[in-house]
Amino acid sequence: MHHKTWWKTSLFFISLITLFFLFTICTGCEENDISDEFTHDGDGFTHDTKDEEPIIQIDEEDELTLTVKLFFGDKEAIKADEPGEYEYVSPVYRRIPFTPDIDKAMRKTAESLIEGPREEEENKVAIISDKAKVLDIKREDNTVIINFSEEVLTDAPTDESQRGTTFQESIVFTLTQFPTVDNVLVEVEGEPWNEEGRSVWEEPLSRDSF
Repeated sequence: MHHKTWWKTSLFFISLITLFFLFTICTGCEENDISDEFTHDGDGFTHDTKDEEPIIQIDEEDELTLTVKLFFGDKEAIKADEPGEYEYVSPVYRRIPFTPDIDKAMRKTAESLIEGPREEEENKVAIISDKAKVLDIKREDNTVIINFSEEVLTDAPTDESQRGTTFQESIVFTLTQFPTVDNVLVEVEGEPWNEEGRSVWEEPLSRDSF
């Protein structure tokens, strides 16, 4: 009986020590490289070859998150017809749940883009209908192919004159922040993105395309 009690007590303390060790590792993740795709730059985890990249952080509940940039239409640039640093779009930050799977992270980022700007982000213009869905996302070498539902074309949230351009810039700048992604191609229901009378998206575009 005494042996069983001693064993249970020992197991309890071993479990406590193990949990403390794991917690210490987790809360120190901002100072340790936890992904081969990222390195630490003092502010968070970044990718060696990117000027714009997601940042791995710890939130208030000690959960790993990924801080990403969402590129929405820039009202001032569109109204003045004068491109800025990111042409006719500009970024805001969002935190999404961390995943080491880049495809899943890109999908969640695209879905956050669909949700549109927040109320306080007054200078930003929604480019994608909030009714649109991400049907599929995949990578081929350094190109990501994202397939949207038809609402991305049939339910455009704005009639701004630069919409075709800002749509392309919004998607390309947002998705090319991810490691290994340099080009983007958009499909709608599995077909090339075609804004009839304005533009067709048949070849992958990069940031240098604008």
